[in-house]
Amino acid sequence: MHSCILALVQRATHGTCKRQSDKLFTFRFGLPLVAEQHRIVAKVDELMALCDRLQANLIEFRARQSCGWPEP
Repeated sequence: MHSCILALVQRATHGTCKRQSDKLFTFRFGLPLVAEQHRIVAKVDELMALCDRLQANLIEFRARQSCGWPEP
């Protein structure tokens, strides 16, 4: 099936790709069960919260570094 979908992508002479949406929408593919979808969303939420904490820590570290504050 993967090769069938790739066959629907047309490459223009200037290098961009175009897909044939009307044909692509006729393909059927499975989705995870709802419980698995919820688990995936929960994991993504967990990882996004971790990214937010890391970003806040990085901002704080850079602020301390630029002001010459000692490390905690």
